[in-house]
Amino acid sequence: MMSTYSLVLLSCIIFLLQSSFLPFLFNGIMQPDLWLTVIALAAVIVDRKSAFILAGVGGFLQDIVTSNFFGLHLLPYLVITLLFVKFGRHRYNKHWYVSLLSVLLASVIYVVFSSIIMGWAGSRYPSLFYFIYLGIPLVLMNGGCSLILHNFLWMLKREEEPRW
Repeated sequence: MMSTYSLVLLSCIIFLLQSSFLPFLFNGIMQPDLWLTVIALAAVIVDRKSAFILAGVGGFLQDIVTSNFFGLHLLPYLVITLLFVKFGRHRYNKHWYVSLLSVLLASVIYVVFSSIIMGWAGSRYPSLFYFIYLGIPLVLMNGGCSLILHNFLWMLKREEEPRW
């Protein structure tokens, strides 16, 4: 289980990077989603409670700071966490390529869910345009971020106490 201190510190760092630092490096429209990357990795690395806390906090903060539709981030983040905790946890190991594949899959799931939510809300973006113009760069940038964050999240994981 991750300590409360680690969860709060990680959330603050990701929030500052995502909302303040990354928009200066990228054009603001196409930038990596660090919350999504951390959530996808945390869902298969850390305990369930910590993964759901990160997904809830990340989705809520992303929706408040950057979203026009409330739930555009929160709902997909929680669904991705649920899917990864349920199906991906037992197959996961410490290899970087497994982290990369899980983040790429989570990014595709996020793009599909967010395009569905935007369609329900009456957005004028066609789903194919949204996926090609915003989805493919997001998937690739998140994959790159997963290679950087892989070792960092494994360091934050607190192993269970020995029974002896």
